[in-house]
This record gives sequence, structure tokens and C-alpha cells, in this order.
Amino acid sequence: MFCRHPRLSTLPGDLFLGLSSFRELERRIAFLPEELQRGDALEVFVEAYLQTHPLFQVKDLWLVGQIPGEVRKTLNLPRDQKGIDGVFRTRSGSLVPYQVKFRIARPQVTVREVSTFLGLTERAKDRMLISNSDRYAGDIENRDSLRILTGTYFDSLTRDELAAIAEWLKGRPDRPTPATPRPHQQAAINDITAAFATEDRATAVMAC
Repeated sequence: MFCRHPRLSTLPGDLFLGLSSFRELERRIAFLPEELQRGDALEVFVEAYLQTHPLFQVKDLWLVGQIPGEVRKTLNLPRDQKGIDGVFRTRSGSLVPYQVKFRIARPQVTVREVSTFLGLTERAKDRMLISNSDRYAGDIENRDSLRILTGTYFDSLTRDELAAIAEWLKGRPDRPTPATPRPHQQAAINDITAAFATEDRATAVMAC
């Protein structure tokens, strides 16, 4: 599903372009004049990140205010959805509500800051808190059915991954380049293919 964040148009046009690291994006966001605009910037980035990163297997994503009634009913979300920033559906059918928090200098995210989200999403079997902070309060980390993404996680993004996010936001979703098998992997593929030419089943035994 492709739907760019409606607040993208309120941000500088070059905010996500030419990034070499997430830390660079963090510095750019920190220089935005208003707290609301800084929060919007990270929300926009997160929407594109979820849509482009294969780890999350996103099939559909709805921002707050766009969430279908059937999804709200399943998750027991009120019509006034303050406290969450979006919900995505995975390819396996799981519904995952999420909230995004931007913090200058990466202070710890407190329970008070996310208490509404935690209360609203108690019915969800999977939910996510996403922030550029490196730490969450212990009472948050110990919650059930809760995934946490931190700034440390975003720090691992490569230049190519950041470029793919920028392309997605410009309306040109990037098609990932298939990985090239290493020599021993290609040899295994060749052997397996040869086996299937004459057999219905085959067993491949390889080291991790």
C-alpha cells in the first residue's frame, strides 16, 4: 500500500534527501522551529521506514484519522484516536498500532508520555513504540505484547536504506535489489535444482 503522510507537505522539501546517517536526519529535525513540526518529521520518516523495510512485512498502513472502522473495532480503538499515530497490517494479517516520539538529545521516554497509547492498545496482540530516544522507562519495557524501536536501532540504517526512504516519500517506491548468492550458496542452489530435476524431494544440509 502506498500513502504518503499528509503532513509531508508542511516540512522542508530537502529534509530527507542526501542523508548519510540517521544522526544527520536527527540534527536536521532538531533545527526545525516548532515541537509539533519535529514530531511530524519523525512520524513521516517512520511511515516510510515501515513501508520500505522488509522486516515489518507491511501490507496496509493507516495513519490516525484514516483507520477503517473494522480495524478500530478489532483493536477496540475509539473514534478519537489521540494517543496513537497509526496502525499497520502485516502480510500474515496481524494488526499493529504504533506511536512515534521525537526527542532532542535522546532523553528517556517516560510512562506518562505514552500512557494513553498503552491504555488504548491493551487489546492488541502486537504493538510498537518508536522513538529516536535510546531508553524507555522500565515500566514500559516490561509491558506485554509491546515492541520498542530506539534511536540505536535507527543508527544502523545504511545510506542506501535512507535513500530508499527518501525515494518512497517522493512517490517513487524503490524496488530492492535481489541479493547475490555467495559462491557456496550458489553451489547449493545448483545442487538442489539438479536434484529436483529427477526427484520430488531433496534434503540440503548446510552450516548456519
